[in-house]
Amino acid sequence: MSGGLRFGVTLAAYPDGVPPAAWWWRFAERAEALGFDSLWSGEHVLFHTETVSATVLLAGLAARTGRIRLGTAIYLLPLRHPVLAAKELATLDHVTGGRLVVGVGVGGEHPREFAACAVPLGERGARTDEAVDLLRRLWREERVTAAGAHFPLEDVSLTPRPVQPGGPPLWIGGRSDPALRRTARAGDGYFPYLVTPSRYRANLERLDALCAEAGRDPARLERALLVFVALGPDRETAARRADAELTRIYNQPFDQVVERYCVVGTPDDCTARIAEFQAAGVRHFVFNWACPLGEILEQMERLATEVLPRVGAAQP
Repeated sequence: MSGGLRFGVTLAAYPDGVPPAAWWWRFAERAEALGFDSLWSGEHVLFHTETVSATVLLAGLAARTGRIRLGTAIYLLPLRHPVLAAKELATLDHVTGGRLVVGVGVGGEHPREFAACAVPLGERGARTDEAVDLLRRLWREERVTAAGAHFPLEDVSLTPRPVQPGGPPLWIGGRSDPALRRTARAGDGYFPYLVTPSRYRANLERLDALCAEAGRDPARLERALLVFVALGPDRETAARRADAELTRIYNQPFDQVVERYCVVGTPDDCTARIAEFQAAGVRHFVFNWACPLGEILEQMERLATEVLPRVGAAQP
């Protein structure tokens, strides 16, 4: 869309009174028509609000789109056995025609879903590290044997392999040092959320150093950001409404968070804020919605037509 940058949007929950499938298809088709580079679905098994299975939804969206990349933001890998995850994601890569990007994370902000899946919350990091390695091997190797602490395997062969050689790219979510280490060791991209531009820049510096230790070229990693956005008549109004919406979704106060982490305000405000993140190193923005559900299509139109065309020329 704009000078070396890429822009994506998340598929939002559906408004009351609208059939979910009709809403999802309309949203996806409009996002592709507006020129967005990627379309993403989040998920939780259990959460404060309704959520869906990202992989099932993306399979449906693949049939309604033809160009746009399709991704998970975020796929909670520690809740799944990696053999089942590898099979599911390899099949989805075929269904999407090789358009799949897998954003993975450890989760943990809603402990009840870990209890419901009989996964100890304290093991989520170790399980994710082990599972990421096994995904790679299952997608690339003829036969896989592994003596892992959580997922031991004996002579496993998984077919069909993904369309994309070696499997779909894995973007690692998270803000912590373990997430950065996971990205440097095994990720194809870095994909945090709720960070300031200065924190993002510092994390990239740390990521570069960790990549050097791991013998990997940091320039080969996608540098992405999942960021909440809300357009409004002025910055204060947009921030107030974003606070109300995010507080509803996450069941905790966001009044101290919106101004620090989000893109809110008039088109000028949003353009300038995106430019700050661009200067910090972000190259693929994925916009999540911090506005009432009934306004999301209008917000997406305005973002595509009033904000993003100006980003490349904006100064932070």
